Amino acid sequence: MADQWVSQIDPASNREFWINHATRETSWTKPLAQASGLPLGWEEKRDAQGRVFFIDHNTKQTTWTDPRNSGHASVAAAATPAASSYSGGSSGGGGGGGGMSDAELARMLQEQENSGGAEDETAGFGTEMSSFGGGGGGGGAADEDDDEAFARRLQEEEDAATEAPRSKSKDRSKSKEDVVLPESAYESVLSTRHDVKQLGWKKVYVRLHGSMFTVYSSEKSKTSVAETDVVGAKLSEAEASGKFISKKDISRFTVTASDGTAHDYATEDEHSRALWLGHLIVAGATHPPPQMLCKAMLPVLEGPPSDIREQALRTMATVLSKSGTDLDPLAAAMCETDLLTAVIRCLSSPPGQEQAARIIFYVGSQAQCQQALHEAGAVASLLDLLTSPNDALQTWVTASLRPLVVHNVAATSQVLEGGGIFTLCALLSSPSSDIQGHALAAICALLSTCNKPGPELEATKALTMSRAISDAVGGAGGYAAVVGSLRSGDVRVVGVATQLVAMLSSSQDPSVPGALRQQGCIAVVVNMLQSVPAPDVPTQRAALLVLGNLTRSDLGATPDALRQCQQTGGLARALDLLLSSDLGVREQAACVVYVGTTSHLDHRPTIHHAIALPSDRHNYCPLAGPD
Repeated sequence: MADQWVSQIDPASNREFWINHATRETSWTKPLAQASGLPLGWEEKRDAQGRVFFIDHNTKQTTWTDPRNSGHASVAAAATPAASSYSGGSSGGGGGGGGMSDAELARMLQEQENSGGAEDETAGFGTEMSSFGGGGGGGGAADEDDDEAFARRLQEEEDAATEAPRSKSKDRSKSKEDVVLPESAYESVLSTRHDVKQLGWKKVYVRLHGSMFTVYSSEKSKTSVAETDVVGAKLSEAEASGKFISKKDISRFTVTASDGTAHDYATEDEHSRALWLGHLIVAGATHPPPQMLCKAMLPVLEGPPSDIREQALRTMATVLSKSGTDLDPLAAAMCETDLLTAVIRCLSSPPGQEQAARIIFYVGSQAQCQQALHEAGAVASLLDLLTSPNDALQTWVTASLRPLVVHNVAATSQVLEGGGIFTLCALLSSPSSDIQGHALAAICALLSTCNKPGPELEATKALTMSRAISDAVGGAGGYAAVVGSLRSGDVRVVGVATQLVAMLSSSQDPSVPGALRQQGCIAVVVNMLQSVPAPDVPTQRAALLVLGNLTRSDLGATPDALRQCQQTGGLARALDLLLSSDLGVREQAACVVYVGTTSHLDHRPTIHHAIALPSDRHNYCPLAGPD
């Protein structure tokens, strides 16, 4: 029987297989010679428990009985009609595929024996043997097929044969295959290295289900051949493994799982690789080295608007959000590869504008990026998008302005000249607390730039710019909006609004504190200080600073302002906060009490009556003299 088989090499995988042109069959394993004494066409096998059983390829039957002891003719004659023929297919029949593995066959024989069947009871099975003729009466089309076609067909049949038992086994054991996988986030054909000597590539179909990087033998396959959880997996550049069979026109990458196992994959172009890297990073994989990441994403970001470009932007934003304070290496790579310029261009049209704004938000405070962003026109592009009807986009655009303008004189001037303050004040009335908070923070950043004169901003120019910002806020109706933000139910908004009011109330222009008093700012701040639970420490400091500034006579306060602070409980609350565990809170509380005891002398008896100090508080209040 073995003499009728011919050895061939599969050109796709370099694997050896055998063809029997007489029986029109192929096999990955070398057919057995009949040196064992078994009748022609018989084969000896062992089950998982080591028990021997026998296969008759002539009649397509199995038995526990050794045909050398009982005579193979009698064994064949003993087959009953209940015994089914296997579905391996041969030249004589058109039987379908989907046979059983040897292990399943042995289990079936054991079950029949346990249920009382005779030891020579037979059962149907499926083997590695497969017909390449397409069925019995169909004619000789197979004779015209070449060896490569046979090998390819054999590979497909082997994949199907290995997937079916695996699926059945996992169904029985209730394994993770029973769990419904999330909908595929992305899927495509990839090439992966052959296991043999890591030379050459073979195509597989890969789907990303949540965080599971799942490999299938083909697009139609329902059962995976490999799975990798990409959470914590490392992505890197895959190196070529020699010149033999290794493609040069592919874009490679390596996925190294958390257990250390690594697999090389390749795509046909840079865009496809960027897309796969992006999806894997968003799914939880660790990003590749900064230079590789930026070089992979740059061609996509420089391309026309598309879903692929949006995914590349989302990838960069995700990486930056996970980098925490360690942004320097990635920021440097983004500047060196000119990636930031491409990001700014992506602000001009959807999709991906929101992700581009996120990127600017994360790198805008980096000194090495600020100059590149300014030169690329980032501020002007963001100002154009402040009025976007898309709330998510508007949120990130507003947020990204703050790191760009803080301590940046050129960017601050650009916002002033571009009418950005008017738009920011309008956003204070937004129903979104996120947009309100980011708008307040941006105005704070503009003022803080003017409050710290330096080589780029002399004191006189700083004062002029600060007054221009205050005037712009007042002209846009911003004082009422800012005081209204102090009543917000979002503690984040209240915190940043208090910081902004503290900066405005410290203005050397008396009209600014006066405008805040007219908006009822004193009562609102006192109410906030009395709220339960108490505001956080920075908010308490800022609120006490506001009370001190709004009741100072040298800043235009009248006796009515001090009286209002006393009547609403502001002075009493300041006394309580003299015992705060925070030094900054104690200092600001002492200043409020000091203002109350030194301003408007004709009202001092009333004030002293309201703030009679216990002996343990004298050390915290810088009162003048025995009064």
